[in-house]
Amino acid sequence: MHGESVLIKKFFVDLFLILAVVMLLYVRYINITLYGVRPDILLVFITLIALFEGDSLHSIFLGFFGGLVMDFMSGSTPLGFNAGIYLLIGYVATAPHRLFNAESILASILSLTGAFAIYVVLYLGFGYLFLSPEEMQGYFNMSVVYKYIYTLAISLILFPFFRSVYQFISSVKKHDA
Repeated sequence: MHGESVLIKKFFVDLFLILAVVMLLYVRYINITLYGVRPDILLVFITLIALFEGDSLHSIFLGFFGGLVMDFMSGSTPLGFNAGIYLLIGYVATAPHRLFNAESILASILSLTGAFAIYVVLYLGFGYLFLSPEEMQGYFNMSVVYKYIYTLAISLILFPFFRSVYQFISSVKKHDA
């Protein structure tokens, strides 16, 4: 019974975090764009959680539901477009956990760079199947390089926060065990 309550709490915390991240991107009154480019905070969130935890099932869950909420909020992509992309990123983003020290800022930069490259490739692939050429051109007219740099800068700011949250969660898990 205790294990079920932990899973339920984790589900609601994850749901809250996903909604908070996506709302940060889409709420009209919070403008985090810089020169027309918005950082991919959901990508940062999924990548850092995958790097710290190394749990592919948890990262897949976060990626799928975060992408699904983005699909609902954007209204411009088919339902499941972002969900599929972030699901795959959630799966792949756990690989560096086995190779690097999760506490390293360099590991987060390398992981985020790989996740961003995978995002662009998946966007091209899924976009070819589901989006019009005008929508694809619209995404790539918004400079992908600037988006990467801005996302990376935001991740450097968020890294200490995520590390402290992860350390707190780890200490709570050890205390409960």
